[in-house]
Amino acid sequence: MVDSRPAAPDLRGSPSNRKRTPTESVVAQVVGLDRLSVSFPIWAYEASPEAWDRRAIASVGPDAEVRSLMGSVKVAGVRVMVGMQERYFEGVLQQRTGKIEFNPSRIVDPEGCSLATLQEASETFPVIVQAAEQLVCAEADVPDYRVTRLDVARDFHGVDEPSTLIRGLASLHRPYARKNLIHADPKKNGAQTIVVGGKQSSVRLYDKAEETKGRDKPAEPGTVRWDPRKRD
Repeated sequence: MVDSRPAAPDLRGSPSNRKRTPTESVVAQVVGLDRLSVSFPIWAYEASPEAWDRRAIASVGPDAEVRSLMGSVKVAGVRVMVGMQERYFEGVLQQRTGKIEFNPSRIVDPEGCSLATLQEASETFPVIVQAAEQLVCAEADVPDYRVTRLDVARDFHGVDEPSTLIRGLASLHRPYARKNLIHADPKKNGAQTIVVGGKQSSVRLYDKAEETKGRDKPAEPGTVRWDPRKRD
C-alpha cells in the first residue's frame, strides 16, 4: 500500500509505559473499558495478501457480495485487530470500510488485569489509529468513527468470600432473565461465575482474583468483576 502519511509513531512513549502503582491499579481503576470496536470509511488498504491473517468472500444477495480481510498489528506488545470490508453490487464497489478492535485495558496495563478509564482509552486511541495505518488508511477523522462495540466492566474490591457471595446471588429470582447459571468457569481458571441474561446479552459476575491466580500481576484477593456482554 502506497501512503504519503507519516510512519507509525514510536510507541515507547505510549500510555502503556506508564507504570501504575498498586494503589492506582486497585483504587482508581474501578470502572473501565474492556473492549472497543470502531468502523470508518477508508481510502486505501494494504493489498499484499501476506499482510493479512484471513480473507473471506460472502454472498449477501443475488447480486451482492462482501469481501473482507482480517489482520492485526502490535501496540506495546498487545495485539490489535484490524479489518477491511468491501461491499459489491453487480460487481461494482459500493462501500469500503475499515475496522479496529482492541482491549484498552491491556494497552494501558499489558501485564496486569486492571481496567482502563475512558480518559486513558482516549489518550491511547491516536496511537492505535496510527499503528493500524500499516493495514488501512481512514478517510474520516477520528470524531466521525462509528463505535460498533463498547464493553465496560466494574471491579468490586474487598469482598471477604467471593464464592459465597456469587452462590448467594444465584438464588435471586429474575423473571426477566432466561439464563441464570452458576458454575466454576474452566475458561476463567475455574473461578466461581454467575451468568444472567438471554440470547442477545448477558452479565457475568466472577472471582477475578481466582481467574488471574498464577499470573505475574494477579488481581488482589477479594476482587469480583461485573462484566456485561452483548452478543456480536
